[in-house]
Amino acid sequence: MAAAEFGWPPSPPEAREPALRSYLAAEALCDAGDLPAAIKLFKAAYSLAWELEAEAWPEWAGAMLAALRAGAPLPPLASPPPLLAAPRPPPPPQWWRAAAAPASLAATLASRQFVVLDGFAPPPPSPPPLAAARAAWHAGAFSAARLAAAGGEAHRNRSDAIAWRPAGLEPLAAAADALVRRLRAACPRLLAPIARRQRPMLSRYARAAVGFARHVDNHCLAGRGERCNGRVLTAVYYMCEGEWDAEAYGGCLRVYRPQQPTEGAEEGGGAAEEAAGDAVADIAPVDGRLVLFFSDFRCPHEVLPVKKEGVERWAVTLWYWNSEPIPEWWVDGVHDCTLVPLEGEDPSCDECVGAPEQPS
Repeated sequence: MAAAEFGWPPSPPEAREPALRSYLAAEALCDAGDLPAAIKLFKAAYSLAWELEAEAWPEWAGAMLAALRAGAPLPPLASPPPLLAAPRPPPPPQWWRAAAAPASLAATLASRQFVVLDGFAPPPPSPPPLAAARAAWHAGAFSAARLAAAGGEAHRNRSDAIAWRPAGLEPLAAAADALVRRLRAACPRLLAPIARRQRPMLSRYARAAVGFARHVDNHCLAGRGERCNGRVLTAVYYMCEGEWDAEAYGGCLRVYRPQQPTEGAEEGGGAAEEAAGDAVADIAPVDGRLVLFFSDFRCPHEVLPVKKEGVERWAVTLWYWNSEPIPEWWVDGVHDCTLVPLEGEDPSCDECVGAPEQPS
């Protein structure tokens, strides 16, 4: 079974051992004839690791189950991935506008599936984006974030509050559009499909038990999938007051290796690699940092929980689209259902901006 075919990420490595122990206990209860208790434990196992309910188990599940039955030691969980904290010293202002920057950034994006730009504040005299974020918060513009699948089911695996298209973020969006246009020219092989984008989404995380569970922003695999959409590139800009202490505050963006179908798993490291985890980096949400990554299965990611009371994690997200229209199953309020041209591009040029603008 391929997780990518169903839009589900692999179960977390730390959940797999307790899931399989529940599974073994359920088998023992079945052998003892206590079916009601066994069913409860099977359901508990499936809730921890959905792969155990599949007809064909992934390699890690079979290997781990055999080790548990034999009483053999299990491979250790992976240590946390490298932390990308604030740069020292900070980069020069507007460095990303240099002539050589797009080619370098595009090369990193192509090889790593994500790229981090520090010092990406809109140029003066633009007002600070954080001021606009807090103004929207105090104006009551936020609501609890929701998710919607193609069948309309909502899931609560995220704890942020969001606001769509708040006022005051226009300079930031224009700067991001300028960068993406230059990246598209530098790397047409991967970014030429970009035609429009969604309007900005502002998010706020406070201390909570969850952040935003591992996911991708476009559930497409080779252009197919029940929850395909037109997102090509995701841009996330972070804002905070003072320095962000990632060790104490949490709230990092954790990015993972590309999520591949099961049939390609042998090209990786098999069960041993899966057991070790596949996180690539923890990216701290430091002020003025912009992170770009591919929206599909090339860059699974999650938001780690904010750990400290009184700390606010602010971010602005822009999704850059191809020429596809908004999916019919999208729900207004869950998603922004309007596509707009990139700043500086002619909205009347179909080759530049793709599909006609969708109604709100």
